[in-house]
Amino acid sequence: MKSSLILAMAVLTLGACAQREDPSDVAAAQGDREATLIANEASAARATAKMEADNVATEQAAWSVKGDESERTIAFGPPEGDALFTAQCDATKREIVFNRAVQVGAGQIDMKVGTGAQIKVFQADTISGPIPQVSGRLPSTDPVVQAIAASSEPMSIQVGDGAMLLVPADGLFKQLVEKCI
Repeated sequence: MKSSLILAMAVLTLGACAQREDPSDVAAAQGDREATLIANEASAARATAKMEADNVATEQAAWSVKGDESERTIAFGPPEGDALFTAQCDATKREIVFNRAVQVGAGQIDMKVGTGAQIKVFQADTISGPIPQVSGRLPSTDPVVQAIAASSEPMSIQVGDGAMLLVPADGLFKQLVEKCI
């Protein structure tokens, strides 16, 4: 009986020792958590600054036309800067090409365009260059493209889970679509 009691006490003592954490492991885990929090806060601050800059750029932005009649591109962006969004007609394929200036990883990504409740999600390609962008195509006869052209509501463009860009309705998009049918 005495040996059973000694054995039970030894097991309890070993169990208690096994549950104790090494202080250096605890400190390292806390350091990792703090580093992750700091990195997340910095990332959130960068994202907020980017959104604020985009909002200012959008507030000052306007539609413009580039190119001649056969290769017309309509662009939305600040007067003294690069376009935030462009659209053009690929007359050979009868498609509207949507380009959004945004930096994302390489490969394909979802692009969403629409107006009001009419939204289309489709695959778009990333394009690297001096102005990184994402480019996607829809037939000019697509119901959502037609709804955007006919709408007086803003057009929304979103790439992946990024911020949504709202561009005011404009007759230039309607003209572009009509000439591409």
